[in-house]
Amino acid sequence: MLHVHSGDYQTGEFDNRKDIKKKSKSKKTPKAAAGGAFLAGAMAVSSKWMILFWILVVFVVFFLLVFWISYGLSFWLILFFAFWFFFFKKLKIQILAGKLLFWKMFFIFLGLSFFSLIFLVPSEDADSSSKSSKKSMSKLEESGLIEVNQAQFSSFIFGSSSKGNSKTDTVHLTINPILTFKVDGNQEVKLESFEIKNLEFSDEPKVGEIKMIAPKHRKTDESCTGFYFGGCKDKAQPEDVKSDGESIEYEVVEGDVEKTKTKYYDQVFDTWFVRPEFRVILHNIGEFDYDEVMEKNKAVDGGKYAQYAGLEADDLASVLEFDVVAKMSNGEKFKKHFVAEFDGEDLMKMKTVQMDY
Repeated sequence: MLHVHSGDYQTGEFDNRKDIKKKSKSKKTPKAAAGGAFLAGAMAVSSKWMILFWILVVFVVFFLLVFWISYGLSFWLILFFAFWFFFFKKLKIQILAGKLLFWKMFFIFLGLSFFSLIFLVPSEDADSSSKSSKKSMSKLEESGLIEVNQAQFSSFIFGSSSKGNSKTDTVHLTINPILTFKVDGNQEVKLESFEIKNLEFSDEPKVGEIKMIAPKHRKTDESCTGFYFGGCKDKAQPEDVKSDGESIEYEVVEGDVEKTKTKYYDQVFDTWFVRPEFRVILHNIGEFDYDEVMEKNKAVDGGKYAQYAGLEADDLASVLEFDVVAKMSNGEKFKKHFVAEFDGEDLMKMKTVQMDY
């Protein structure tokens, strides 16, 4: 009798299907074997190379933060983040496995650096707006729409009673700008806004409390406004006066060729003549005994207050800087940087100092 056995003609095995399944489970595919080799290779990488790898990671993260702070989170920066994290999330094991790890990391570093220079560093076109604005400023200056007529500082030293009596005088110094501009009134373009910005000492004097005094909305036809634009009747005590900060914005009013003064100190004309008012005061640069000076010299000379207080030129040597920013009715801007360098002696002798711009 013919017997037929169930079996597998591919393997030659009969009546042992369970054993075939067990063997097939235990077999490894070539793909799985390759993955295991990569993993084993990665695990075999020395600690030295791992340290180098993480140094590279820290460097790139720092690089990204610098660009983020400097240029903002642009489209290319987001793409760079995505590329970096995706690349090392998916391919880190393969990169770490095998030989020539140093050269792999080196070429990755070069590739990332090249990518950064091409896509992250702002190009000339990206900065075209700022360049065009600078170009328009230079054109505006060259065209003569705004012209600097005077750029000087004068100074005046004065005293005030201190310590609750008239015996001791405290010495103060006020620095006053002689700054005038001319706007071409024959042009259709007129002045729209005018500001003093970044008013500060880049090199401060050794003595005195620095206070920037902005013009107040007080009429210019008053007989006396004092050092603080507050009037002489309601005289302010120096210790009560606060600094108005480093920026001053002026009200622009319609100009009149026949007038040389605006109605209020915090105003400038929109054409022909612009004269911004402000003060820089150094409070308490020294003090002297009034009665003692009076007894010795039979008089107190207001021009010698600095001498009475024992001040030296080096005490007042300083550099004052500020920007003038103006906007015209056609949208163009005018900006100039002014620098006044005081050697100290010029302030003590109340000389006029020329500014650089």
